[in-house]
Amino acid sequence: MSIERLYLWSWEKTFRQWAGPGFARIYIAVHPFMQVPGLKANSDGYLDLTRVAKTHPAFEMASAGKTGPDGVASNHDSVLKKFARPRPWGWAVQAAGLQDTAHVERAIDSYLGRAKDEFRDAGAAKKLHALVHKHDLLLPTEDYLSPVIEATVGRMYRALGVEQVEIGNQMDDAAAVVAVDDFLSPDQALIELDVPARAAYSHDETMQMLTISDWCAHYTIICLSERAAAIVDPSQELEGFWADDNTSADWPYAEILAKRKQQPAKSKPARQKSGQPIRHKPRSGADRKDHANRGKPGNRKS
Repeated sequence: MSIERLYLWSWEKTFRQWAGPGFARIYIAVHPFMQVPGLKANSDGYLDLTRVAKTHPAFEMASAGKTGPDGVASNHDSVLKKFARPRPWGWAVQAAGLQDTAHVERAIDSYLGRAKDEFRDAGAAKKLHALVHKHDLLLPTEDYLSPVIEATVGRMYRALGVEQVEIGNQMDDAAAVVAVDDFLSPDQALIELDVPARAAYSHDETMQMLTISDWCAHYTIICLSERAAAIVDPSQELEGFWADDNTSADWPYAEILAKRKQQPAKSKPARQKSGQPIRHKPRSGADRKDHANRGKPGNRKS
């Protein structure tokens, strides 16, 4: 796989089709919910760092970052990396009464108002809202690598004998080479490094391992070469699942979309004028909606 292919992400293809034969296995690592005991989230879903008690372990670190009027410190993600307690999706399924991992992602989409009407699940969004406020949870990181799993990814690079990787964004307008030690550092989130890049993707020079985080979603795809797959196993430390030949960016909606395709098309009776044949409108050629029509990418950080 060439570096250029990294930027040719397509919702029309499955993950395996997109990655190509250079990667033997692909793991979908869901980003954990996060909780910093003793700290609450503000109305925008970020840690409220304006009222951190001096006795709180995160006080010194949080106060060192420049805090804006919304109470979000410039080192917000670094605070999460060091102090956040990850809460798995499996726990959220049980605690909120959801069905499975895919239902969690659909619940988040509905909670954030991103799901189209046909996919909106108001009941799941309400359950998630109650769970978030009951436990002072932060939603899983979207658009870039979750700070609470950076160290795990770093350990995998280290196990492959890699010491430097490229990080960057999906728009191919910013990239930088960073040390694997930066992944492992407990005090600095990748997205807050002083480099002109985002942590939306990472890869080593020989493409043994590629990670890429999805737009407006809450997981990271980990692509492994045949050699890498024999050495590291993301499923041992990261919650998620292995992609099969049909797994695409619409995986949270795959079951809904499959059922809809199995339903017979509903046709309205055509009106017929006297002496004229009945003419039917042609059916749409594409029943599947790309990426379940989620919203456009957006971030707090630029």
